Amino acid sequence: MKLNDKDIEPFARMAANLLLWVAFAAVVALGPVLTDATASSVRPAQAILKYVDKTFFWYQVAAAAIVLTMFIVLKWLSTDEAEAKRAWSYALLGVEEWGGVLINFGSLSLIAGFVASQFSLWPGAIGCYAVGYLLIRKP
Repeated sequence: MKLNDKDIEPFARMAANLLLWVAFAAVVALGPVLTDATASSVRPAQAILKYVDKTFFWYQVAAAAIVLTMFIVLKWLSTDEAEAKRAWSYALLGVEEWGGVLINFGSLSLIAGFVASQFSLWPGAIGCYAVGYLLIRKP
C-alpha cells in the first residue's frame, strides 16, 4: 500500500500541532527562569495545567456543533443549487475546523499531562486525536 500526500497530510498537521505545544511547554517552563521568579512562584508543571480548561473545550465543541448545524440547515433550506453547494462546502470546512479544535486540545492535554505528570489526561488526548483525525482527513 502506497501512501500519498492526502493520506499523510492529517498526520503532518497533528505532528505540527504537537510540536507547537511542545514549544509552548518549553516557554512555560522557562518563564520563571527568564523572569527571575522567586522560589515561591508557581512551578511550570502546575502552571501549564491551567491551560487545560475542560469547560472552554466543551464550549468550543458546542460552538462547532452550532455552526455545523447552521450550514446543514442552510443547505437543506436552499432552493438554489449553487447556494446549497456553498453551504455544504462551508459545513465541510466547519467539520475540518472542529477536528482541528480536537487535535489542538489533544496536543495540549498530552503535553500538559507529561509536564505535570498527570497521565490521566492522556486517554482524553488520545480520544481527541482519534476523533480529530477522522474529522480532518479528506475522503
